[in-house]
Amino acid sequence: MNFFWKKRWIFFIVIGVSLLYAKVAKRLYDIQLGNRSGGIVNAMDFTKKLPARRGGIYDRNGMDKPLASSVPYWKVFIDPEGLTEDQKPAVMRQLAQFNEFDEDKVFLALSSNKGRYHPIGQTINRETIDAISTNIFLKRCVGKEIVTKRNYPVGSHMCHVVGVVNSVGEALDGIELKMDKYLTGTDGYIKGVASAKRREIASKREEKVLPINGSDVFLTLDRNIQYYVEIALDEAMIETSARSAWAIVQDPHTGEILAMASRPNFDPEQYGSCHPEDKWNRAIFMNYEPGSTMKALTFAAGLNENLFKTNSIINVDPGLYAGRSLQDHVQGNITLTVATQKSSNRAASRVAMALGRQKFEEYLKAFDFGRKSGIELTGESSGILSSSKSWSEVQAIRIAIGQGISVTGMQMVSLYSAIANKGLRMKPYVIDKIVAPNGEVLLQSHPIPLGHAFTEKTAEDASFMLSTVTQIGGTGRRANIPGYAVAGKTGTAQIPVGGRYSTTDYTASFVGFFPAANPRVTILVALDAPKPNYHGGTVAAPVFSKIGASIARYLEIPPDYPDAIQF
Repeated sequence: MNFFWKKRWIFFIVIGVSLLYAKVAKRLYDIQLGNRSGGIVNAMDFTKKLPARRGGIYDRNGMDKPLASSVPYWKVFIDPEGLTEDQKPAVMRQLAQFNEFDEDKVFLALSSNKGRYHPIGQTINRETIDAISTNIFLKRCVGKEIVTKRNYPVGSHMCHVVGVVNSVGEALDGIELKMDKYLTGTDGYIKGVASAKRREIASKREEKVLPINGSDVFLTLDRNIQYYVEIALDEAMIETSARSAWAIVQDPHTGEILAMASRPNFDPEQYGSCHPEDKWNRAIFMNYEPGSTMKALTFAAGLNENLFKTNSIINVDPGLYAGRSLQDHVQGNITLTVATQKSSNRAASRVAMALGRQKFEEYLKAFDFGRKSGIELTGESSGILSSSKSWSEVQAIRIAIGQGISVTGMQMVSLYSAIANKGLRMKPYVIDKIVAPNGEVLLQSHPIPLGHAFTEKTAEDASFMLSTVTQIGGTGRRANIPGYAVAGKTGTAQIPVGGRYSTTDYTASFVGFFPAANPRVTILVALDAPKPNYHGGTVAAPVFSKIGASIARYLEIPPDYPDAIQF
């Protein structure tokens, strides 16, 4: 073979070997960087999410003890491809040492011949993750994905206010839902190329966007006061066999809600399986007839219109009131103060008739009866108040004694707080502030006056009359707190059922504030269908006293009568 042909053969051999190397290189590239079975990672379009932390929810005392927080945890999975049958038992033994992963899932993952992503469990233990990542053998076949989980450290405590986020991160109730736009962060991501072992090739990273965490929400609620309220409600539910119960504690001067509780309650971890009615925040959702607690408004309106004074004489003898007879605890001539102390139905009817239907309705609307308060919570009801144009004379006097009108606990506590605050209504609120991750205050709540519904003189007179209710001879003496002057009112209302009033089921309530001369807190307690006793002064007033005494100690409220306090 001449020299020319030798050169040509050498040329063809070089070309052939080069093509062979190129084919082998391409095959190796496909193996290393190609698409994985199951479509988990695409070598040409790899994206990894960097999850943002959802903001926390805290009470008024700060960040030491969160009510809701997002904690990081890792989903752990096995990629069995590349493991020999001899290696699989060793993987199982080493994973078993952590005592955190389901052995059945590990066995099935290692036994699978399909797919390369087989979850075996999750962990919040950083040491476990570090041990897997540094184990030369395990890190070849065990992967992990960091995610966040919503955690409720106090369980059912404050559950109706705090609310719930489900397992996929959806806000379902309470502050979690109402403030979701603030609490939710913005996820970051990494874009680039990953190897067939699911590991990013750092040199081929295209983009990295860091996550922006959600903002923290601070409530006006005080977890200690909330604890006192919840314990008292739980004990009352047992003692009275009540169907349900609710309570609210408010600062009358600012409108801040210091505690809000409802029974039955729920465990946030079991939200999806609990009874639907357990999810109701009855303090703002439940429409109920208030009974005699409404007389505080009736009597105060009469004072405010200068139709009556605290010592005005009212005849409450049996007879017809708007064409109907009314039951009462007293008869004869009594003062408006005694009418308040004894909870006189006939006196309240006299005042309502003197006011007239239109004027009486104006006072009811001034306190937003029939309208929502706008508090930053889900599920608030508006109550039920019909137009005075449709009232008969009988309906007007029934509303005056708390029948024929439905209210919410929020509306009633706001009424009594206005009396405690010298007639000035304050907008109720539960959000103190919202703080971004960088410390910027995105929202700071401030007390919002809604105007004077009563004059200061009317409020002082009404407070004086209500303070006699808890004294000897009053219907609410069991609400008395040793060492303090308490102003308030009992309520006992038949529950409407099927267009008629039940003869067995009642709503028992007490609403009041203390110290009467310089109030620090307003408290509402309501029990639904307690038995066998059902009067507000018998079953609700003692709960008020128990809550109030605990708050007095906690807030170190100076007593009116120091000698009356027993230590």
